[in-house]
Amino acid sequence: MPAHERALQLWVGRSSADDEAAPVNDLPAPMVPTEVDLRDFAFMPLDVVRLRDSGLTAKASGDEFRAAVLLWCASWHQVPAASLPDDGDELANICGYSRARREWTKVSAGAMRGWVRCSDGRLYHSAVAGKALEAWIEKLASAIGGAAGNSKRWGVQIDTETMRQQFGQAVECLRAIDPQSRTLRKKAVAVLTMPSLPESGGDNPPESPTESPPDRNGQGQGQGLKKTPQPPKGAKPDRKSSAVSLKAWLEAVRDRGEKPVPEDDPVFAYAGKVGIPAEFLALAWRQFRHRYLEQHPAKRYTDWRRVFRNAVEGNWLKLWFLDPVSGQYGLTTVGEQAKRAQAERTAA
Repeated sequence: MPAHERALQLWVGRSSADDEAAPVNDLPAPMVPTEVDLRDFAFMPLDVVRLRDSGLTAKASGDEFRAAVLLWCASWHQVPAASLPDDGDELANICGYSRARREWTKVSAGAMRGWVRCSDGRLYHSAVAGKALEAWIEKLASAIGGAAGNSKRWGVQIDTETMRQQFGQAVECLRAIDPQSRTLRKKAVAVLTMPSLPESGGDNPPESPTESPPDRNGQGQGQGLKKTPQPPKGAKPDRKSSAVSLKAWLEAVRDRGEKPVPEDDPVFAYAGKVGIPAEFLALAWRQFRHRYLEQHPAKRYTDWRRVFRNAVEGNWLKLWFLDPVSGQYGLTTVGEQAKRAQAERTAA
């Protein structure tokens, strides 16, 4: 086997025998979804501290370092972004060694540090993939927000379902690669990845039978509607009298065509700021509904959205904890029990 081919196999950690024996299914999944396209992004972010303290900087020669950076830059504008073709000739050409293959064999191992072959047959680098996913998430969030604004402005329906699905997939990939990414704490991520909050459904108590509407003229069966007493002119409304149960409030919200927790609600900004995962926020909402629809249905408040925000900020339901060492949130025993109970209620 020629020396340059042997060197190329070394940096991907396999031999020709391995290629024949190892099924594609044994390789890791691609780090980036296939549709991630950043060819319109002229700039690639550089994590200065991470690069400065990396093994590449400590161990690579000058030529290896130069070739590594060229590969990163080339992968940024590949599709999917952060990937490279698993082809020695193309890689050598990217790094300027198309006519100097002997020189390429000297630098290829160091230049390819960190690249991994995945099940789609392409090479991926986790550091570049993380930056690519962050950029893609920002791109999709901007597109979805623009579509929503145009829809509202022009009164037309714009389908963003495909972009939302791509957004959710990109967020999951980024969580797997870099769970500490600041992008995951942004409001857009919390809003767009949170499951839709139903105003009624599985956790609601059974509805009472619908009664025949009374005769508004006071004729026939039943009596006419009674007029609701009005406060004296100039008097301040009584907050107690405007308080309603969660069930009644959800019905009123539904009748107005609103979401129980709209996308611009401050709870999303708070969750993004402190790093509460979107799935934990969704769990909190479902458990909040379960508590005040079934366990304490007589509770009455004027502003149920504020009550939910207070519940999240104060962790009233004791669903999560913050690990002081890793800085990551996890579910408590109560949280795990609530998650299982909700799964059973959904399956029932």
